[in-house]
Amino acid sequence: MSGRISRAVMLDPDNPTVWMRRSLALMLLGRWNASLEANERAIKLDPHSVEPYLNRAWMLNLMGRPAEALPLTDKALALNPSNAGWALRVEC
Repeated sequence: MSGRISRAVMLDPDNPTVWMRRSLALMLLGRWNASLEANERAIKLDPHSVEPYLNRAWMLNLMGRPAEALPLTDKALALNPSNAGWALRVEC
């Protein structure tokens, strides 16, 4: 994984954006469980942000677990119904 992302996590471990980027990098490397763990950390740090929920739903869809993704897209839509485009695509 990129040394920059690892360094960012070390420098600012309470930054949810850093954890989201780590999650996406791990996903692209095919490290699904580690990616989900990093995503979970991002959600815990900022439970009112839509992005981590939608990224988790997207990952779960890619992993063949769409039933687990649906509640996450519902949560994202509840948090920000005015920005439904990506949420509805992930949900479909």
